[in-house]
Amino acid sequence: MKLFVSLMLTMILYGCSVLEPEQVDLYENYTKQTQAVKNNIILENRKLFFTNRYLKAVNPDDEKSLLLLKLSQYVDQEVSHYQKMDAQKGCLSINGIELNKDPVSLHVEYKKEHGLWLVDYMFLHLIESSEDYVKEALCPRDVENTIFK
Repeated sequence: MKLFVSLMLTMILYGCSVLEPEQVDLYENYTKQTQAVKNNIILENRKLFFTNRYLKAVNPDDEKSLLLLKLSQYVDQEVSHYQKMDAQKGCLSINGIELNKDPVSLHVEYKKEHGLWLVDYMFLHLIESSEDYVKEALCPRDVENTIFK
């Protein structure tokens, strides 16, 4: 009987761990990416931060195209951040102040690729005032759909 109970408990615990979504600190990934931008090494390290799909839009020989790798530089001072995750994707929202001292929210969607959580989509939202800062993580497409509906 003890063996049966032990096996049942093991199966229940294993089942719970399989169903639990992976917990990753997306903000830590974002911070590393931001540091790579500041150190001017983002281009050579782009595959550590961005999905293949995202990188298809980037032409390494075009300075304007490279801005897609450097969107985080537009958040000069961070105020707050929020994240949410499920098994397929994670979303990170960063509220802050941009270089011209206007409020901004950066929304980043991450997907797991090659065992890493990589940026798959980014949206920089220029907002009217700090009262418009998001108070929860929003995925970039959700923000776009709200603005451009």
